[in-house]
Amino acid sequence: MGNTSGCCCQSEEGRPVERIQLDSSLVPDEGECFAVFESSGSKDATGDGENPFDGVDAASVVATTLKRAENLLAGGRYDVLGAEQVLAQAIASLEARSEASARAAASPSSERTTAADAASSASDVGGGLDMTAEEPGSGQPGSGPPGDADTDRGAPASQATTAATSDEAEQADADRAHVARVLSSPTFREVSDRVAQFDASVSSLYTQGFKTLFDSASGKFEMRAAPNRRWFEYRMTVDIDAPLTECLSTGHEVDLLPQAQPLVSQSVMLGKPFGFNFTSMMRLGFPLIQPEVLIEVVRHRDHKFGYLIEVVRSEFASDDVPPKGWGVVRPWVFHTNLWIPRGGGKVGTTIVQVSRVDCTMAVPSWFLNVLLTKMSSAFIQDLRSSALKAMQPSSPWAQRIKEDKDGFYKELRSVETLAASRREVRVDSVPGVDIFNRPWRLRPPELDTRPPSSRTAQG
Repeated sequence: MGNTSGCCCQSEEGRPVERIQLDSSLVPDEGECFAVFESSGSKDATGDGENPFDGVDAASVVATTLKRAENLLAGGRYDVLGAEQVLAQAIASLEARSEASARAAASPSSERTTAADAASSASDVGGGLDMTAEEPGSGQPGSGPPGDADTDRGAPASQATTAATSDEAEQADADRAHVARVLSSPTFREVSDRVAQFDASVSSLYTQGFKTLFDSASGKFEMRAAPNRRWFEYRMTVDIDAPLTECLSTGHEVDLLPQAQPLVSQSVMLGKPFGFNFTSMMRLGFPLIQPEVLIEVVRHRDHKFGYLIEVVRSEFASDDVPPKGWGVVRPWVFHTNLWIPRGGGKVGTTIVQVSRVDCTMAVPSWFLNVLLTKMSSAFIQDLRSSALKAMQPSSPWAQRIKEDKDGFYKELRSVETLAASRREVRVDSVPGVDIFNRPWRLRPPELDTRPPSSRTAQG
């Protein structure tokens, strides 16, 4: 990974906030900031508010947390952000205990020894002032060989201190083991990876430095070239007069994609299909080359503001990917779709779509400007026309929505229902990055989202 750079600002309340660290190649010259996430707590998890795991037996916290997170990821549910909250709360609680027990193991010995020494010194001073002390051997205070009484007085305190310190050291080791068990679990690793992908996608939505190539009342197209000019990204913001269910259906029903997208000659699901996590392969109909687009789609829904975000990537591990045939080209893909129901009691959806394109070689910015300016209106129209096809009662997508075999469209309708009571969102009023703040979140390592051909120190 290349060098990283970040920005530091303050929240509206004046509290310091942490910026996601991004590759220096993504930071525009103006030094503008990217996505903001509140940060407090441990190095692995942060949170704000009451933690339900505080005061619960540590072993129970571990078992309960892993089970809950596994259930949230199971089957078609695949609720990554829900699993993130459970894991973040547990880790924050366990790490706080581990740090507290480690401090206790390190500090009580000196504190208690000091207290014992103080008590012994006080006795010595008092004895020195006792002018009525008997001669040695009389059995009265101050009698006997000097030091014997001091030794007798200090022994119990010293033994208690040693025993307490040993117990606290054992507790510190146990607490560290509980934290390690969560952090080393496959469930944590999966959720952490997904959260890193989510954070990177959110950052891409709000990256600065784009140049507007097309702008109208209901759609906007922007482009930004990387400093090395070997890759670029474009961002479309479009109002679609269709519900969220119809907008998502043309991409969700993978086998029907050729009917929605003329360039797609074949589209198949790889592995078992799930509504919020699946992999697929599309073959594009070009005369001279054979492009195959292999993608993994992970969807995250929000039930506070009301949105759905799709993270679409070609870099994923799967045993279901077929061998690459002769003459086949598989392009690199990093793509983000933010779908926001209109809200305000109105029907419609706004999408913010960001796509990164790997050129593999330096391409002049003027060429990209000309090419994408000509294509921008067609891209926007394709987004709208696909959703309008799905709205036709006789369409195959309308039938799939009605059947809703996996409950996916029911989930989308719940997001729309929640959004209906908030303010209306359109192209010119897309909400800021704060809608992605979570009260409890993990802090995974930054994901490098540059094309593989540009992942060098200079890329």
